[in-house]
Amino acid sequence: MTRNVLSNLPPGARSPLPAAVSSGYFDNSKQYHRYGVHDDGSCFFHTICAAKNIGGYRSKGLEERMRIGRQFRRHVRMKISQQNWDAIWKRRGVTKDGKRLPEVSTIKEMLGNHTTWADVYIILYVMDKMNLNMVFFDMSSDAIYCGVRGLATEKQSSMLVAWVNRAHFEPIFRASSAREQKQGTVDLFLYPSSDPFVRSLMSRYHSELCVYNNDISDII
Repeated sequence: MTRNVLSNLPPGARSPLPAAVSSGYFDNSKQYHRYGVHDDGSCFFHTICAAKNIGGYRSKGLEERMRIGRQFRRHVRMKISQQNWDAIWKRRGVTKDGKRLPEVSTIKEMLGNHTTWADVYIILYVMDKMNLNMVFFDMSSDAIYCGVRGLATEKQSSMLVAWVNRAHFEPIFRASSAREQKQGTVDLFLYPSSDPFVRSLMSRYHSELCVYNNDISDII
């Protein structure tokens, strides 16, 4: 199977979604774009900072964005404990007896190195601690990535994430039109649970797109 190859966007750059992803999931809307973040090994954390605009991330210069993203990563490391680590997996119905969950010490070691990519365990932990629903789109196969999602998608704010070359994350945002900008509407990076597009997408996710691999047990 041929994999699509995209270039990582420079931090702050914007680019329309690939045609197949746009037509398959975004109704061919021209409003949805990728947003570039640093590809320094901490792109998952930069993606969250960009989407939530932590510390005014999107308005900062490149060096400050890098600092904010890595600081957020350090904050996650500082806050993780055996208690909250175990609690996350208990809520997801994953026990250490049945799955090969990494030790907290291993996760803290990974979080301590800003060049180490976030794996599925870190992604799910951060998602649940922040009470987020995150939906990943594999840009290599033009397909949604099933199994990694929030625990209560109908109630949670959502982030849409481009997985570029299966090695880099970028947030997907909805650009406001010129008319919307005049009315005070800004680009949307963090989608409220009431957003009609996200509600429709998650309905398809559960009933059509990820029917047979909709659970965490399918990926870990």
